[in-house]
Amino acid sequence: MRLLSSPTKRRREEELISDFGWRVKERWRNKRVVVNFHKAKGVLDQLENKKVVEVEKKDDDEKEEGEDCTSH
Repeated sequence: MRLLSSPTKRRREEELISDFGWRVKERWRNKRVVVNFHKAKGVLDQLENKKVVEVEKKDDDEKEEGEDCTSH
């Protein structure tokens, strides 16, 4: 097994960190595209007077339940 010299090792680590950062950003970019697509599809369905099935988020449900309890 060959040991890498310090500058070579440091450069390789920087490349890996850069690559990892790019992959994480790309994953979030793809997720945003999917979310935006579903939002746009829902709006188009409403404009065409189609029945829209809303996807509920767990966080929103908990907030709404908390609001109902405090309003009484």
